This record gives sequence, C-alpha cells and structure tokens, in this order.
Amino acid sequence: MKLRKPNIIRKKKCAQCGKEMFYGKRKGYLWTVARYCDARCAGLARRTIEIRKCLSCGSNFNFMPSQLNKYKGAGKFCSKICHGDWKAKQWKDKPITDKYGRTKRREDHVWQKAIRDRDKCTCQRCGTYEKYIHTHHVATRARRPDLKHDVNNGVCLCGRCHGWVHTHPKEAAEVGLLSLEKYELTHQVI
Repeated sequence: MKLRKPNIIRKKKCAQCGKEMFYGKRKGYLWTVARYCDARCAGLARRTIEIRKCLSCGSNFNFMPSQLNKYKGAGKFCSKICHGDWKAKQWKDKPITDKYGRTKRREDHVWQKAIRDRDKCTCQRCGTYEKYIHTHHVATRARRPDLKHDVNNGVCLCGRCHGWVHTHPKEAAEVGLLSLEKYELTHQVI
C-alpha cells in the first residue's frame, strides 16, 4: 500500500473582503496563491478607487490600484507631467553629465543637426543614407573640449562604420576620420 502525503493547507485573508480563504499543495500540484477569494472580489478590487495626493503639485487625484504598473511613478503623481516636474526638481542640483562627461544639451543637438545637414545624412566612409545617422567627433571631446561644437570637427558615419573607426584607430586616422593626436596619445602607453 502506497502512503499519500498529507495535504498542506494554509489560511489567508482576502485582500478585498477579508474573508478567510485556503491555499496550499495538494497531490503534488501547487494551488495558486491568490490575493482574492474569487473573481467577484478581484473585479471589485480592480474597480476600487482611492483618493491620493500628488507629490509634485499637491492636488488630490483618483487612483485605481490596478494602474500601478501603468507608468513609473503611478500612484504617487496625478500625471506623467507632474512626475517629470518632480524629477526635474530633484535633479536640479545634480550634475548634468554622465560618468563619461557627455551631456544631452541643446548645443549638442544643434551640432548634430548641422553635421547631418552638411553631409546630407550619408556616411562619409561607405556612402549609405540613414535618416538618424551617427555623428562622430574627429578630434575626441575628451582630448579637445574646445572643438566639441565645431562643425568642422564632425562627420556623419553609419553605425557599422562608426564602430569600425573606434576599433581601428590607426586605419581611421590614415583615412582622416580620427585625429592623429588621439591615436598617438592612446598608443604612447604601449
């Protein structure tokens, strides 16, 4: 005679009505650990409306707990605009550059647009056309920050050619897509 394992049953309260419900393991199958006792309570929970206060503007707004995953900051802010305003206030005193010293400023976008307009969005190495083509600094921003927004210091390159320039600096310097100064400075250590 084969012995059966006893059923492991646990009690839990329904998150909507508070009624006790049972869940556990039976004959090797794991019962679903639900938050609600039945579909009716789950539906009521989805339709429950809470009144919350926005962290950014301070106004009261209606919120449904089922919308928590709708966007980042849902449930704390009345809208995405308020969430963005709050983030802007939080980051007001923080540095605007990333760990590489790059920025996302208006001047950078103006420089990129000028390079793309001059080169007509075509790669200067292989000649392919892309609407949003990479813009490449011939003399790097780290070595020559004074030439960062100089239009003569930039060229359009497709993604493949841009990767090639950074992996083959000697050949790129010979073609004129990379400054010789950068190549010499990077290879002095060897």
